Amino acid sequence: MSKIRILVTVNNDESNTTNEFDAIIQDETLKYIENKETTVIFSYLKNILIRENNELRMEYSFNENKKTKGIILVKEYNQEINVEVDTKSIKKENNNIEIDFNVENNKFKYKVEVIKWVF
Repeated sequence: MSKIRILVTVNNDESNTTNEFDAIIQDETLKYIENKETTVIFSYLKNILIRENNELRMEYSFNENKKTKGIILVKEYNQEINVEVDTKSIKKENNNIEIDFNVENNKFKYKVEVIKWVF
């Protein structure tokens, strides 16, 4: 397990956010916690992004130049919402990630940059 410091940028039509987080990489999986309540997991091997907190669990699978099914679970109602994830590009270099994708015609860019290896 490697401990790292990462810079995460999420851009969409409504907002652009950039934040630093402490993270771990274990078994080809990146894990970090956003705002003390949302756990984020990204599988480098399967290109799957999971975000989970007390209200929602979101799972998106990315396949470059293809459309896949994303699932958003609303925990309070135990209801799953299926969304279409249209992946435009996936760039991975070492442990850095940049994914351009659309969800229900909303454009997103998810970017993770390793800024420091803590070990």
